[in-house]
Amino acid sequence: MVGLFIFRELKVKELPAIFGRSMRDTSTILMVIGAVSAANWLMTYNRVPNIVTDFALQYMSARWMFLLSSMTLFLIVGLFLEGIAAMLVLVPILHPIAVSMGVDPTHFGILVVFNLMIGLITPPMGLCLFVADSVAQVGLGPLIRQIIPFFLVEVLALIIITFFPVTVVWIPRLFGF
Repeated sequence: MVGLFIFRELKVKELPAIFGRSMRDTSTILMVIGAVSAANWLMTYNRVPNIVTDFALQYMSARWMFLLSSMTLFLIVGLFLEGIAAMLVLVPILHPIAVSMGVDPTHFGILVVFNLMIGLITPPMGLCLFVADSVAQVGLGPLIRQIIPFFLVEVLALIIITFFPVTVVWIPRLFGF
């Protein structure tokens, strides 16, 4: 409505093509979510979360070991999977382990989102890289070289918020969460 009537950048004849692209993109995302939901059901049916939980609790005695391994896992998965799909697959498995090891659920959620956010700017599947390239039209190689300092700062911030949870949970705690 804003594009049609306020900014007057869109024409009514362009709407079918816009709606078509929107439906195609939405259906792609929904197919991914559907496949991930089916995989989650299959893993739950085969008790994979219970097996992973038992394994983690048996071999990881310290909270920092769990945090380090799960954050590494999320970084690796973030390279290849879109964030929502990665969360739908991994959070139901890792969240119970995190809680049983004494990790604050808010802290764990922030870590998951931050990890997957880093995945948005890392090749090969960094969605934000492709968006930035489509806007800037400079090519992925030069764009990746320019992003490296930001990537390093994000990894440093991830290390800080992983091992010093007070840096990210003090505001939610201020509001009673």
